[in-house]
Amino acid sequence: MASRSILALCTFCILLGLTAARPAPTTKYVLVFFGDSLTDTGNTLRDGGVPDPSIYYKGRYTNGPNWVDRLSQAVAAKYSTKVFNYAYGGATACPNAAVSSLFPYVMHLPNQTAKFLNDLQFGRTILSGDESARILPIQWIGSNDVQDTMVKQLQGVNFTMADVQAFVKGVVACRLQAAKSLLEAGLPFVVMLPMSPLHIAPAVPSAFKPMVAQLEVALDAALATGIAAVQSVLDALPPGFPGAGGKLHLLGDASWIQAGTTQIKPAFKNMTGSCFSSPVSSMVISPGIKLCAKPDSYLFYDNIHVSQRFHQWFAMKGVLPRLQELGLLPKKL
Repeated sequence: MASRSILALCTFCILLGLTAARPAPTTKYVLVFFGDSLTDTGNTLRDGGVPDPSIYYKGRYTNGPNWVDRLSQAVAAKYSTKVFNYAYGGATACPNAAVSSLFPYVMHLPNQTAKFLNDLQFGRTILSGDESARILPIQWIGSNDVQDTMVKQLQGVNFTMADVQAFVKGVVACRLQAAKSLLEAGLPFVVMLPMSPLHIAPAVPSAFKPMVAQLEVALDAALATGIAAVQSVLDALPPGFPGAGGKLHLLGDASWIQAGTTQIKPAFKNMTGSCFSSPVSSMVISPGIKLCAKPDSYLFYDNIHVSQRFHQWFAMKGVLPRLQELGLLPKKL
């Protein structure tokens, strides 16, 4: 009996020693995402039952893990990491009455941001009470605002140049206000992604592709100008003032995202069509949809959302190295 006790004690000591010798993660990360269907990892599925779980992967608007999954997995493989995703499929940068009426559960960017700030206030976005955790907020949104404008034009609504300028100004203002509110709450930085190249999606009619592309360019340019203006104000704030010392990081413009569509190996066999088309919208379940045999051979899974292979490239070859260059994530991941 005594020998068994000694053996058990020795085993416990060895396990304890191994546990003590195992180095703790040097950094803890809290990844926070704001956006639309390109970023959603299950919010609309939980709250609205869409997208169709028989077609889309676990609430992602694609056929596999999306870029949020890939980026989060890369960080979590080496560091203690927690992920909070406030993105909703169908979300817009600015409040949209039509979206709210059709899909009341969808949170637009102002509401996503408010929800996060509420969670932050009550400690739900801090790892195990560790105040030293680095919070990395990433905002990517605006395509649904553009799509709404395109749909209105398809319905016969005429937009003047003044209307277009007001639209661009409004979307950028909504994005900047959301980012500023995070900085004013004490976050040291916010990462903002450029527009998604919506104009290359099969859902955009050929006649409208140039117009949508021009809107994307205008939105990216206005966002860059707006960020520079906000940053100059933040830099001039006295220490201790809300937002003082905060940094806004813009990861370029949409051109690098579009360029990525031709950099993926093996190359997509179909760049202009899609594995299938949603008769109404991915926000509406439509029985009888037939999928293609090889979804990963298509750039687009449905007529507006890219396949999981592009999401993987976007995360690992697009977003991750840019975050590493800024020093927001470690070089070795």
